[in-house]
Amino acid sequence: MKNLSKIVALASLSAFAIGGCNSPSSDSKTATDSGSNMSTMSDSSKSAMSGAAAMPDKSMTGTPADGEAMAFVMAVDSNEINAANQAQTKKLSQPVMDYAKMLQTEHSDNADKTMALTHTIHTDLNATPGVDSLKMKGVALLAKLKPMDGKKYEAAYLDAMDKGHTEVLATIDNRLMPEATNDNLKKHLAETRGHVAMHLEMAKKLKASH
Repeated sequence: MKNLSKIVALASLSAFAIGGCNSPSSDSKTATDSGSNMSTMSDSSKSAMSGAAAMPDKSMTGTPADGEAMAFVMAVDSNEINAANQAQTKKLSQPVMDYAKMLQTEHSDNADKTMALTHTIHTDLNATPGVDSLKMKGVALLAKLKPMDGKKYEAAYLDAMDKGHTEVLATIDNRLMPEATNDNLKKHLAETRGHVAMHLEMAKKLKASH
């Protein structure tokens, strides 16, 4: 009987030992599976976050083409400001004088907005040969108008405003707007276009009254 009791006791201890060895293995597998799931979820979350971060913010970045568009607008504004300043030194009728003052004010304001935009979208002005050519046209216009005065100056000035604003509208519509990638720039170009169209209409009306 004593021997039988010892055998039972030893059997119980063996079963306990075997169960004890199997249990950690099972727990370890569960922990491993759980850790694997957590790792997968973590990678998935990181991937989603990385994808969101990789998406470009079109309101905060600009391309070289955007830089060229802003440089073009700045050249237009500069040319118009210089021509308006010159016009105000001439003997002009009041309607044409008022027109020149308006151009000076509105193009100066637009130039300020354009420069502020370069900081907003972190893009410098891109002065291409086309932009430089536009600047030279402005210089040539001033030289042509300088000797004139009175009615002769008015006619030549208004003709230049008619032709110049027509060309600017065409450039904005056919090249700058289609090539612009930045949302803020597109908005600025649309606003600039609105001013230019209005300036053109006024130039045509003033020409018709002469």
